[in-house]
Amino acid sequence: MTRAFAAVAALLPTLLRDAAGIAGAALIAYGAWQVFRPAGFITAGALMLAGVLRLARSEET
Repeated sequence: MTRAFAAVAALLPTLLRDAAGIAGAALIAYGAWQVFRPAGFITAGALMLAGVLRLARSEET
């Protein structure tokens, strides 16, 4: 059981960072949606595309 807690504790900073990044992207898209509804979808799509490109580049190296 302590191994499981140690594994979760080791992953926790990464999980929190990823959750904060996703929440931040969602809030940016929601804010754009509040101003102009189609802008929210455009912003969300652009943020998703940027995230996918970043992941693809990090997996290459």
